[in-house]
Amino acid sequence: MRPVRHHLGISAFGANAWTAGREGDRLMPEHEEDEGSEELYVVLNGRARFEIDGETVDAPQGTLVFVPPETNRTAFAEEPDTTVLAIGSNV
Repeated sequence: MRPVRHHLGISAFGANAWTAGREGDRLMPEHEEDEGSEELYVVLNGRARFEIDGETVDAPQGTLVFVPPETNRTAFAEEPDTTVLAIGSNV
């Protein structure tokens, strides 16, 4: 995990980048955002498999994945060196 928000001094929204070196590695911990917190994931490199409230989303490079608040989510690398940028904000 790379805390993009803190590195760039962003204060209006959250931003982190996650990279998995090997296929099958978890990109981010399984979690659920609080009420009002939305997240947009951008697959910058490789291919990711998101699991969102029990549904699987295949996400090759360039894919945008939106996850609403109070929704369980995680992601796994389907290719080596997969990188996902997470952008979040409270509505």
